[in-house]
Amino acid sequence: MSDPITQQVIARARAKTTRLPALADYVPAPNNELAQSSLPPLSFGDRLENLSIGLGRGLQAQGEGLYQMVTQPVETARGLYELGKYVVSQPGEAATQFGNYVADSVTGGPLSLGQFVGENFGIPRGSRRPVMQEAVKPANPQVNIGLNVGDGLGLDPVEVRQRLRDQGVNIVSEDIVPSNTELTMVAALDKPLTESQGNALSTLLTQDAIAQRTGKQGELFGPKAQEWGPFNPQYFMSLPKYGTKGRQNFVNARMGRLPEAVQRKIYQQPELRPVYERVVPYLTDEEIGRLRPQGASALKKLVDDYDAGQITQLDELASMAKLGGAKRGWYQNSSEAILNVFGRDDSPRFVAVLAALSPQNDVGTNLELALKTWKLWTAGGRMTDDASLNRLFVDALGGESAEKMAAWTNNLRRSLQAANPRELKLSGPKVNSFAMNLRGYVNEITNDTWEARALGVSQSLFAGKTLKGVDPEGVTGKGIGYLFSNALHRQTAEKLTKQTGITWTPAEVQETVWSYVRTVMTKAGKTGTARDAMKALTDSDIMDVEDFSTLLPQGVYGQLLREAGYGEQLGRLGRPTAVAPAFTVGAGATRAVARRLESTLARQREQGD
Repeated sequence: MSDPITQQVIARARAKTTRLPALADYVPAPNNELAQSSLPPLSFGDRLENLSIGLGRGLQAQGEGLYQMVTQPVETARGLYELGKYVVSQPGEAATQFGNYVADSVTGGPLSLGQFVGENFGIPRGSRRPVMQEAVKPANPQVNIGLNVGDGLGLDPVEVRQRLRDQGVNIVSEDIVPSNTELTMVAALDKPLTESQGNALSTLLTQDAIAQRTGKQGELFGPKAQEWGPFNPQYFMSLPKYGTKGRQNFVNARMGRLPEAVQRKIYQQPELRPVYERVVPYLTDEEIGRLRPQGASALKKLVDDYDAGQITQLDELASMAKLGGAKRGWYQNSSEAILNVFGRDDSPRFVAVLAALSPQNDVGTNLELALKTWKLWTAGGRMTDDASLNRLFVDALGGESAEKMAAWTNNLRRSLQAANPRELKLSGPKVNSFAMNLRGYVNEITNDTWEARALGVSQSLFAGKTLKGVDPEGVTGKGIGYLFSNALHRQTAEKLTKQTGITWTPAEVQETVWSYVRTVMTKAGKTGTARDAMKALTDSDIMDVEDFSTLLPQGVYGQLLREAGYGEQLGRLGRPTAVAPAFTVGAGATRAVARRLESTLARQREQGD
């Protein structure tokens, strides 16, 4: 394509590819797959129309394109017409020409592509730099560590975190980003790895090489570092850091990821745009891909209910997290204990079994049933045929109700039959999120009954939804309510990080809120008040909340593990590594939490729960 307008946009797109490789993938999910719309395909004319709509939006976001349209109207109009024909009729070739960063925009639909073109179209004047060039400068040394290692087993984030800590280095902030070839852990560290530490880490994590960037300097560690050649910043993914202008660009980039049918809906109903702009920046790519135009009214109602105070506010959720802060590290300690007992090979499968058996069970019962199942399965030769598994389920779980068995067996069967449990998506958003949290994916949120009570909503809000062509057969994924809760938790993590000066992950928000609300409501019982329960509560009460790291060596759990041949691994279990600092919550914030939980308790009692 030789048209100068097209060449100009391509040049800017490629520059942005080297500058912003991870920007649009902020808070990405494991098993990241953008859902394809199941709507009828657009006509050529419709696609050109959508391209022009998106172009208008993009031009509004920057002045240079408008400047060029005024000063060079004929050349600009001809060039944009040629560009429009090119990307609509040949999207695959256009994606290659534009580069990696905008490939998703090109293939994601003309509306999002038009917006990108508008944002990047124009003749640069003077020395003005793109706003987002400053947005991705790292404040700490950062590393890229691939999770799809050559031994075929793969890595979970929990192991990467643990191995870094073994080298005396801690993660300050992290994300899981899909690169062109694999999921990559992008982590900011409290100090740079030395050459010896980097080489040791690369060997322990079965990496060909690990890339580290400190300021503008980069280096490679590992057995194949020399084969990879010198550090190339074009392939290094960084955590975004942005100011006000940069954040708006980030919001625009996330909105551009919406399925085309949703973008059309927003164009037709402009009042929906502020609704989506509040939620979409806190969703993962996979979650954004689940949004459908039919869900717009439900999402708007949730935002309206939140604004009316009918849903727990961010400040209240942050206060609950700090009040439950003594249990910060629930997932980290649990996931590391499971990894240390079951090892890299088996820990993802055991976690899947554990998550499959989590519905309608408390923590202790959940673990006991999972260990019984695991013990019989490994003793029986790790059978995978349906008949043998049916007998196993009866032997391990036979005393449970038919209702519970029905809730467990589908996921349990798939967990034990999966060739690679790391690639398994469990049915039910809560169950799958729980498994991901226990493997170290900190951007997932496990929304269960207690989290619904914390938010002051019905648990039915978190019900799963199956999307044809997106979810595997028989698997339900996240619905609108689940996604809205995820956005609230991630925004609360952002707020807490600013308030406390300590990085909070979304998983840490959920685990501390869960620990606190569960303890308060259990103490309140059927007749007590949340206020009295909160007054009587101590940090020791919160610390006593059960987690898998504290239960595994004890009583029946330790006995089952020793009987299954894990005695040596149990003996090596050390003390939990996550130690939670104390957080202060003011009297006014504590009263606000008490009022919220009193309301939830009253509603719960009215409903007979």
